[in-house]
Amino acid sequence: MKFKDFPYKRPNLNEVSAKFEGLLKRFNEVNTFEAQNEAMKEINALRSEVESMAQIAYIRHTIDTTDKFYEEEQNFFDEVTPLYEGLIIKYYRALVNSKFKNELEEKWGKQIFTLAELTLKTFSPE
Repeated sequence: MKFKDFPYKRPNLNEVSAKFEGLLKRFNEVNTFEAQNEAMKEINALRSEVESMAQIAYIRHTIDTTDKFYEEEQNFFDEVTPLYEGLIIKYYRALVNSKFKNELEEKWGKQIFTLAELTLKTFSPE
């Protein structure tokens, strides 16, 4: 598949936020590693979907900066990225405080946890 053929659809941030918050609530409330791992898979899939659309919009905008559609899409992502990053911060807090952190690290590797810890140290909500 060529890049021009990748489908693009602007994410609805209200829907993304509601779904993300629901998955995060489930992640925090479950009582087994398996259930927490499943919630983590779903959160990561949602992140992949949103971040893929952001990258497609960015690349298409930089390919042709006169394309008004992708200029508007880039402006949209520029505006909502801080809100989206706030969701990611909540996720990272949940990860580093997970009661199944050791099992999740074994399953997913340490990199996501290192990234989460470093991001939490450098993030400022202002």
